[in-house]
Amino acid sequence: MFEPSEYATRAALLRGIARLIYGSAAQREAIKIADVHEAFPEAKADAVDSALKKMDALELILIELEGPMIRGLGYGKACFERDCIPETVFGVDYIAKKYRNAIVHIIVGEPNGEESGGTGYFWADFPNHLITAAHVLDGRTVKRIEDSSGNVLELTRGPIRVGPGDLDLATLECDMPSGTEPIRVEWNPDSAAPGAGLIVFGYPRIAFHLPSLYQSRAELHSIARRYPSSRESLIISSTTHPGCSGGPVMDLRGFAIGVIEQENVLEQRAGTSAYFSATPAHYLRELVPQPQ
Repeated sequence: MFEPSEYATRAALLRGIARLIYGSAAQREAIKIADVHEAFPEAKADAVDSALKKMDALELILIELEGPMIRGLGYGKACFERDCIPETVFGVDYIAKKYRNAIVHIIVGEPNGEESGGTGYFWADFPNHLITAAHVLDGRTVKRIEDSSGNVLELTRGPIRVGPGDLDLATLECDMPSGTEPIRVEWNPDSAAPGAGLIVFGYPRIAFHLPSLYQSRAELHSIARRYPSSRESLIISSTTHPGCSGGPVMDLRGFAIGVIEQENVLEQRAGTSAYFSATPAHYLRELVPQPQ
């Protein structure tokens, strides 16, 4: 597992504490805080206390001052089982640094010979496979794939899987470099609700600049049905630019809940706004079998 160096020690401590509380076969009703300190003798006392306070603030655990004791909570157990305690505690900076190497720039050749670009990302369920938007590849030839540092990655020339006409999703094969933490897909269609905080990534075109990895905070405004399709789209309160298509929309647990599909720029009338939409990631089950 790749960890950003500045978070590695603290992330390991968080995982260890969560395992102590939630990992035993017969989960204890409560744990003394003194027992937590005793379980991690190599960690400084203030580091253990800081980790416990952060987990309590996010309702991953409950600290009872009388005792003092720690009790487990349902949300904390769920995050432990999904192995996303550090993501939940450290937030956007940790998620961006941990998964940035998984997000690639896909350069394609247009029929007229010109080049354009989109975004893709390695996913944990199928190593050496990239997820992107179908329209990034439609009618184009993949010229090269670059990581966030500009290194060219090796295409395996395996089959490209593209969704049906109303599903803007595609997968293609590419060797994943070592030191890359692939992004986990959220298969549960009910995992995100309007108001959820999100992070979006992509490689937009910016005048007089080489493409570089872009990230932006966003919020899920609604889950709407596309017209005339019956499929859903995630309507996100942020703006993207050409080149971001195919990039991941990640929740604050570090899971990809969507794939950027396009901007929805409404007519320039008073009171209208610009939004962008994303294809829910759970539709990938139509391209590949859902992992068990």
